Amino acid sequence: EAGLVLVDMHAAHERILMERLKRALDAGNVSRQRLLVPAVLAADALDLATAEENRETFERLGLEVAASGPNELTVRAAPALLASGDIAALTRSLLQEIRDYGASAMLAARQNELLATMACHAAVRAHSVLSVTEMNALLRHGRSRQAFHARTVMAGVMLITGGSRGIGAATARLAAERGYKVGINYVRDRNAAETLARETGGVAIAADVAQEAEVVRMFGEVDRRLGRLEVLVNNAGVVDLSMRVDEMSAARITRMFAINVTGSFLCAREALKRMSTRHGGKGGAIVNISSVAARIGAPGMYVDYAAAKAAIDTFTLGLSKEVGGEGVRVNAVRPGVVRTEIHASGGDPGRAERIGAGAPLGRAGEAEEIARAILWLAGDEASYVSGAILDVAGGR
Repeated sequence: EAGLVLVDMHAAHERILMERLKRALDAGNVSRQRLLVPAVLAADALDLATAEENRETFERLGLEVAASGPNELTVRAAPALLASGDIAALTRSLLQEIRDYGASAMLAARQNELLATMACHAAVRAHSVLSVTEMNALLRHGRSRQAFHARTVMAGVMLITGGSRGIGAATARLAAERGYKVGINYVRDRNAAETLARETGGVAIAADVAQEAEVVRMFGEVDRRLGRLEVLVNNAGVVDLSMRVDEMSAARITRMFAINVTGSFLCAREALKRMSTRHGGKGGAIVNISSVAARIGAPGMYVDYAAAKAAIDTFTLGLSKEVGGEGVRVNAVRPGVVRTEIHASGGDPGRAERIGAGAPLGRAGEAEEIARAILWLAGDEASYVSGAILDVAGGR
């Protein structure tokens, strides 16, 4: 909980650097702790002004940030703190946090995170030599685990519809690990949603996404309890018993489209009112959950579900073009057969194993594998990705 890692004598040098950095941070003086090789990042006029106005805040975080050109910032950091690419990413994140929350609000949290990073470096070097890629991957995990309490103070807000189980629950857990404040929407399973909320530090919010008034209320709760929405994951969806189209009732078809399609439209509408620069927002990301059924049609099983998910694909493409210039990215993940409860609700609990065996990868997917794709599309790593429909289907 203190964010410290015990190390042996092989890591003594790194540990000494970490302790020196801690004292320097406490004293507000890190001028002698800098890395000689700087990182350089592109910056606009707002970035340059923010960096100049908050030079002292960056100093107290072990970072020396200065303009080195009309559209460029140079950053020097404490030794062994981060690879140069991560220094640039951290600086960009800090600039945004200062603009959103103010310098004083994020200072203590980020100091704790940097100390946890140094501890992670020390522990890794005590154990074995890792490649740069392995080190950076472990650091990302270490920052989310060791400084979780600090990161969540400044994390973005993500709302996941249908978030209490399956892909939604896996996404909530992974999002919390990466620092998001998570809103977990549910309809019936209050116990599962509240248990997951306690586990992730998020909040559980009951709402039927097919009901407009409930969707409006849900987004109002997110505003009050979590803050400014940055990511919407349109995950809520239903499937029904396998049957032919000539056996389907109008009630079944209406329900299928109301939840899977209308619900996604309503949630996206409310999200855009908060994210879009047209409405005074600061941008964001919407990730819709489609299905490989949209491509294969699911004949003899649930053509209605496949058609609803095909509508989600078209919705994703159209909306991405409509709001791309307003700071909002819109993408979709198209899962294949995944081990979740949805198959039992469709009357075929063994379906995932049976169909998964026929995929080129020879197995069904796991909810966590879909969650990783969702988090990638939601995050800065996909900053130039919009209108994409990403198949995560084992090659199907």
